[in-house]
Amino acid sequence: MPLDILTLEPGSSRVLRDTGTYVASSWGWVSWQVQGGTASWRERGGHLWLMNGRTTLAYAEYSCKRDAWEEISESAVRDIEPWVRVLRVLAPLEEKEKAVQTALWDGNAAQEAALSWTGWEDEGETQSGDWLMATATPEEVQQATVAEGPGLPPVSTRLDWPRLGTIVADRLRYEISQSQGVAMMARPTAPLDLIGWEHGPFDTMLREENTPRQRTLQRYIIRHLLRGWAAACDQRGPLIEIAQAARLSKSEIQRLSGVARTTIRRSAG
Repeated sequence: MPLDILTLEPGSSRVLRDTGTYVASSWGWVSWQVQGGTASWRERGGHLWLMNGRTTLAYAEYSCKRDAWEEISESAVRDIEPWVRVLRVLAPLEEKEKAVQTALWDGNAAQEAALSWTGWEDEGETQSGDWLMATATPEEVQQATVAEGPGLPPVSTRLDWPRLGTIVADRLRYEISQSQGVAMMARPTAPLDLIGWEHGPFDTMLREENTPRQRTLQRYIIRHLLRGWAAACDQRGPLIEIAQAARLSKSEIQRLSGVARTTIRRSAG
């Protein structure tokens, strides 16, 4: 089903619907930074935002005349349309990748705070470890709780903050890997030819003069698909072992999986 292209009124938000995938379009000015960012230069052109509800999936801008904008925008939307499902799967991953680093940092910071705690804290102040405790599951907290003392009842326990940070980070990495695998399976047969489309930042219109954008949407998609493929390849050995334990022959495993006989023999040890 073709994506709806909705025209933005001057000064309006690009969020035009709370649900569903659509494209917000505007024509006006395309801007560049010049003189080391102290000034800007602009020319006539249009902007496109690929939206999933209130979430921006991709952004594009093109320098063009007004009478060419409709054709250019429709062509750009046709190019990206087959990749919408992949982009929806990948949308949460950037925040999760940041959360991996936050988990590790918060775990170490909370440990340092616990060692230097004086018994005083400002009411309402965000404390080290608050984010981690809000993100961790009860099972993860239990995993990171260690016993102290000689082991005689009653046993005292403490929370190993760096360990909890590592446990949460590992879970988030696994979730990212799973999503990358889903994106790989959802990839279309259409070519990845998304000239002009970018992956963030979406709230800045300015780029340096004569400097190509570094966060192209193609690079963003390829990076995640390759990681998804690598994760799937890492699972071949365990799956082959399971298949052999179920008494499937090497030829049957090869026929079902497409994996080379030499790979199957190596996995079998």
